[in-house]
Amino acid sequence: MMSLLHRGTGQASERLEVCCETVHKLVEEVRASYAPDIVDFGKALRYRSC
Repeated sequence: MMSLLHRGTGQASERLEVCCETVHKLVEEVRASYAPDIVDFGKALRYRSC
């Protein structure tokens, strides 16, 4: 039972890392495309979620 629980936790943290990578890519796209205020918001989002 413990090993099953541990495995599930590992998968959850891997998913979180993938999510963070996606957020970082979105922030980079925003930085390239939009106004500086939105970029600042993107930075705040990046540090809060990751």
